[in-house]
Amino acid sequence: TGALECGVYYMKEIECRNGYLLDTEVYELSIVPDQIVILKLNNKRIPISIEVMKIDYDNQSFTPQGDAILEGAVYGLYAKENVEHINTAKVVYKKDSLVCKIVIDKYGKGRVNNLYPGKYYIKELIPPIGYTMDDSVYDIDCTIYDSSLNVLKKEVIVSDVSKKQAF
Repeated sequence: TGALECGVYYMKEIECRNGYLLDTEVYELSIVPDQIVILKLNNKRIPISIEVMKIDYDNQSFTPQGDAILEGAVYGLYAKENVEHINTAKVVYKKDSLVCKIVIDKYGKGRVNNLYPGKYYIKELIPPIGYTMDDSVYDIDCTIYDSSLNVLKKEVIVSDVSKKQAF
């Protein structure tokens, strides 16, 4: 009936669900007569983050021109397709729904953490002072293909064109 003979056994995870860390530890199990062995393991999600780095289009750097500033730009992060919870397969973000807003800081960077695996895109909602609106859409693939990753970090470089007149 599938019962194991008494003895010492070793167990190691060789495959795991998409979005989880592969546990590489080897567990020793001792099987003895008339005893149930319970081994409790916890699955750990692979942390996913996206960092948006905003640069000046003309000088291709984090240094704004004139009185313009990069800080304060707001980007929307959207689901490019339905994004599902990795345990329940329930849709957590519907296609084209706003997942969150990312605000660019004084260093020209903004970040979002703890995302679910899936495909996303960002687009600028509010340009920073002294810049025109960036109409580009930036695709970001946060699908996890390698369960041995400790973290999945995606970086996206975006840029704005500075206004050429006084603002």
